[in-house]
Amino acid sequence: MKIDLPQLEHQGDQLIYSADLTRSDGEQFTLTFQVPSEYESWVSTRSDAALVVALLPAMRRGEDIEVEGTVTDELLFQLQGDYQALLRKQKRKLHRISITAENPAPAEPGQREGVITGFSAGVDSWQVLAQYYYADNVPESLKVNHLLYNDLGSHGKGGTDRFERRLKNIRSLAKHVGLPVIPVMSNMEYLYRNEQYMSTHTVRNASVPWLLQDGVRGFYYASAYEYSSVRIRATRSMGESDIASLPLLSTSNLMLRSVGSPFTRVQKTVALVDIPATFEGLDVCISPGENSTNCSKCWKCRRTMLTLDIAGVLDRYHKMFDLEVWKRLRKRAWRNAVEKSDASPLIREVVRYGKRQGYDLAKSS
Repeated sequence: MKIDLPQLEHQGDQLIYSADLTRSDGEQFTLTFQVPSEYESWVSTRSDAALVVALLPAMRRGEDIEVEGTVTDELLFQLQGDYQALLRKQKRKLHRISITAENPAPAEPGQREGVITGFSAGVDSWQVLAQYYYADNVPESLKVNHLLYNDLGSHGKGGTDRFERRLKNIRSLAKHVGLPVIPVMSNMEYLYRNEQYMSTHTVRNASVPWLLQDGVRGFYYASAYEYSSVRIRATRSMGESDIASLPLLSTSNLMLRSVGSPFTRVQKTVALVDIPATFEGLDVCISPGENSTNCSKCWKCRRTMLTLDIAGVLDRYHKMFDLEVWKRLRKRAWRNAVEKSDASPLIREVVRYGKRQGYDLAKSS
């Protein structure tokens, strides 16, 4: 696969980063990223972002990569070696490939102000802010100062329309948090069309700080996995190894870090009450309505509502969940959780928490 020299162009108030990719069979594809023009000084003209995106699809096909333009030498070193080895542990049908770059070069010197994190308003992303924004003891150099909201293939059948609806809510919520939002869109889904998002989400999202590397020094990625669940193995969930993989996608000038593993999902959910902004800004739903509110019926809503109910704080989230629906589902939700606890570590954790708290099993069973 050949990656041509990236190009930048303005379209209205957006800046478009594009790079032509040509496969060994001659098929061509133009990879694009779209970023608000106000962040033009952050967008790199290097080929790093395109290389990060193209690596896994090229390994799937067993195609070596040739890169035009400049590639950061530390990143190239990691992608040629250890990171490929890790990916092949997670996905057994990947091939080791060679990567050659026209111009490997050290990172550009300069001060970078951005410390960014992807923000979906879910439990894990709120935990990142709890540790690296709201905490009184976080050093200024590590404190989050911008939120990312990406459209990289995670919005399902709703696609761009769902992304735009959710972005509207994220922007409103970010005002309460006190941080600016950077929306980033890409058509990389075409390259990953045979891959589930959950099995590729880390590398997709890691391409964005590389795109913005001229203005970013740190990127936090919310982890769903507590330390005891972290592992490197063949899996459908790439996030299991984020603690190991993100350092391999980092360099001395750009830190990519997994955040949240010291805590279980129950601990993260219960701790939300310490962040009042979550009372009107907790979004966990996999089937949101037209206004992007939680449906209160899907499995993620039920699990979150059950945890908050056990903690005795669900009423504080009456703007985010339909508590009348919960009254009808409460008994069934607890019964299903008990029945399925052996199959799901996250559900088992909720059940154990309920029993420790003396949850009203008589009314819930």
